Amino acid sequence: MGLFDSIRDAKNAMLGSIVTEKANKIMEGFGKMLNFQLDTENRNIDFEIMLKGESDPIKLSLSKYEFIQKNDKPYIKFQDIKTSREWLDIVLKQYVLPKYAPENEFELPQSLLKYRSFLNIII
Repeated sequence: MGLFDSIRDAKNAMLGSIVTEKANKIMEGFGKMLNFQLDTENRNIDFEIMLKGESDPIKLSLSKYEFIQKNDKPYIKFQDIKTSREWLDIVLKQYVLPKYAPENEFELPQSLLKYRSFLNIII
């Protein structure tokens, strides 16, 4: 592993920690993010969440993500989404994505725009 690989891995781990901490504040009443892995080289995101009442964590993967901006709003666009639950894949692909993310993109918090320059460098 070279120097740039080590720097990229450290950057991905740092971002994963930040996202996990923020997600856990949001999910405080109904679950917890156990793991968040950002692969900036291959543009994939993998994470696990444990929801209250569930016996096993749910794994989610977004493939070939990119951050885009539309009408001065930040979005994450992705090629595909997969989960560890067959029923959840079906619900996402047949009901949620067509209604809320027809182009496989979700609006992100507006507050991220102030970090746009920084995010473009590191992500």
